[in-house]
Amino acid sequence: MLLGLPALSPLAALSRRVDPWRAYLVGSVAELALGLLAVRGPVHAGMWGLDPLARLMVPVVLSVGLLTLLASRRLPHGVAPDQERRYLFWLGAFTWSLLLLAVSQNLGLSWLAIELTTVTSGVLVALPRTRSAMEAAWKYVVLCSVGLLVAALGILILVAMGAHAGLPPLAALQFSALARLHAPALRSLGQTASIFLAVGLGTKIGFAPLHTWLPDAHSEAPSPVSGLLSGVLLALVLVCLWRTEAALGQSVGQDFGRDLLIGFGLMSIAVATPFLLVQSDLKRLLAYSSVEQIGLMAVGLGIGTPLAVTAALVQLVVHAFVKSGLFFTAGDVLAEYGSKRLGRISGLMATRPLLGWLWILGVLTLAGLPPLPMFFSELGLVLAAFARYPWLGWVLVGLLGSLFAGLAHYLLTVALGQPSPRVRRVRLSGAHAAVASFAAALPLGVLLPTWLGPLFLGIIQLGRGVGG
Repeated sequence: MLLGLPALSPLAALSRRVDPWRAYLVGSVAELALGLLAVRGPVHAGMWGLDPLARLMVPVVLSVGLLTLLASRRLPHGVAPDQERRYLFWLGAFTWSLLLLAVSQNLGLSWLAIELTTVTSGVLVALPRTRSAMEAAWKYVVLCSVGLLVAALGILILVAMGAHAGLPPLAALQFSALARLHAPALRSLGQTASIFLAVGLGTKIGFAPLHTWLPDAHSEAPSPVSGLLSGVLLALVLVCLWRTEAALGQSVGQDFGRDLLIGFGLMSIAVATPFLLVQSDLKRLLAYSSVEQIGLMAVGLGIGTPLAVTAALVQLVVHAFVKSGLFFTAGDVLAEYGSKRLGRISGLMATRPLLGWLWILGVLTLAGLPPLPMFFSELGLVLAAFARYPWLGWVLVGLLGSLFAGLAHYLLTVALGQPSPRVRRVRLSGAHAAVASFAAALPLGVLLPTWLGPLFLGIIQLGRGVGG
């Protein structure tokens, strides 16, 4: 039922007998209600189920999916009126593929769901039909497909290891069964599979230097779609990789998966930093911020201590809502100013106070200013790094300081600079969805709900292979 009802929403968008947006809205609200009920129910075993990680990610997927729909009430810039049904169909299909990935308990099914997200979101990136959008979509689909082919080689190696252990192919790919592939003679083979998976899935996650598709695709996609891509998709694939490396900890050595995650995460932060400091495109700025944020999460999950994993999970949830909210806001800014160029957008507080306040709150959150929630998650990551690898703690402090300075510059120029002329005054839709998105995330800087504690403990247990 949890997967069945969301599959109906994109089909309703194609029906000529109903208003596609209203039908999709009713379906999305029902999906969110069903998802919140399902995560309180029993765990279902098999190819998919509701373990602690799925209980966290399912509400995030459905909530951001609903907010993305609300931000699309006024069709995004670049989507023609005659494309409304097509846009809503592919948006619904993309959200469903994200939900399938969130509940998957099998690496093979997860790979299939990730491939499905590439197809559905690739169509959405190309929907504006401009030369740059078509080029970005092509680059996205080709690079991510090559990455997933590399990941498939890693999966085949794991199937062979499972056959050596007497497990059927599908059973060997269950996350709960991957830990049983341990055999000292197969350690080097397991490490090869682990590297293939890290490189292959890392391409989809946006790890540097495999991230080159990400700024183009997120910049050219309709702004609400960019929010779903940056806020949800990257994090879902990251936790899939983390679960896999955690389960393989017995096979490849406890430090092996941890070092891969820390290495890719640190490289992503380091590569994103200079591009953030010299960026001239609003949506590319947010896209490079996602590369940095996903790097921070990877470092936290790689360190693997309870403090580090908890901080990474808080970072994940807050980023999902705040980054999607910033992209929703960017959609209204783009429609109002007719440009993504940061040099042509300034003085939002004077011309559109709501957009200005949303920009200020979102950027300050990404910069980690207290008492906003990312201050506490980044502080937890730094403290965990100092406790386990002091050199890593100092590197994170230096990189986060540079990022704070760069984001503060964009905060001042866009929100508080001299007002620039607008192309037209538009009816806001993305900003209203962003208000709801921020309202869901920003209170986490003051108080974490009590029910998150046991949930985070369960997720930490899932990752104990990486944590050591």
